[in-house]
Amino acid sequence: MWSIGLYLVEHAVWKAGEVMGRYTWNLNTNLMVMYTRFMIQLTNEICFRCIQ
Repeated sequence: MWSIGLYLVEHAVWKAGEVMGRYTWNLNTNLMVMYTRFMIQLTNEICFRCIQ
């Protein structure tokens, strides 16, 4: 479920970046997406360890 939502967010962000056409905006947004992915993965791992 997370991956589908994240894909839709990434797709929307990418499309917005294409429309704006600014390289720096795309770069910053890509970094933000990568950071969000990392935080979600980290949270999932922490929760998984707590459950066990």
